[in-house]
Amino acid sequence: MAFALREGLSALEGAGVRAPEPRLAGGGTSREPWRRLLADVLARTLLVLPPSVAGVASARGAALLAGIAVGAYRSARETLALAPEPVGTVVPEDDSPYEEAYTRYRELYGRIGTGRSRP
Repeated sequence: MAFALREGLSALEGAGVRAPEPRLAGGGTSREPWRRLLADVLARTLLVLPPSVAGVASARGAALLAGIAVGAYRSARETLALAPEPVGTVVPEDDSPYEEAYTRYRELYGRIGTGRSRP
């Protein structure tokens, strides 16, 4: 799951969409081990939102994106003022043990997607 999130984040950034401050709310991210894994795999600092928004974070994000799409907001940056204040951060380890595993994931995922059995 964490590798798929990293791949999705890379695809967004490759398309010119910046995500400088990923935020965590609810689900597995309410647990420290999952937060740590995500920070290390994504290789970026993550902002932790208060538990009070966990149940509505996805809907809230979708609504804000819809607002951008219809022109109610000019950009994602403009919607930051509407976001709850983070209650913590998770900083990735400098020497993540996941980099080699992510490289292998990409190789294997590429093979599955193309139907190739060998590199």
